[in-house]
Amino acid sequence: DMANIIKYDFSKTDLFKEEKNEVEYWKMIQEETIKKYGNNIHKATIKICHEINLPDKVIQLVENLEWNNAMKAVEQKDFESAICIYSDMRIGPFGILLLQDRLINLRTRDKSYDFISTSEAAKQLEKILQNNISIRVNSINNSDLNCKFNNLSQILV
Repeated sequence: DMANIIKYDFSKTDLFKEEKNEVEYWKMIQEETIKKYGNNIHKATIKICHEINLPDKVIQLVENLEWNNAMKAVEQKDFESAICIYSDMRIGPFGILLLQDRLINLRTRDKSYDFISTSEAAKQLEKILQNNISIRVNSINNSDLNCKFNNLSQILV
């Protein structure tokens, strides 16, 4: 999501309730981002990953992080990519959502996108992952994750 500013429609200011001067600032950042990385969000994100010298394995996971790669990742037994894709499928603008709620959220935000095949692949991916892990995927929520992040922040590196 590092490059998501590329796609943001600043005429929809109701989403973040930004002040007028803040909207102008973020428009400027958007223009600079597009100028530097292009207007393809996925490609821009990969360029940013290279720029900040992320390890090759992380860059590979980011490269695979497109919803239409979900079943390919499963077929190739690339469960690291499958888990990343599924995680991305569950994250909404304000936190973790159930998969079905996330799909509804996306459908309402982008009516031009064909979600039928994506939705089926997402549900199939969720089922496959659920069959291979010990926790219920639908039990993963914001409070659990926030607790884990708080615990991680206490670790000295």
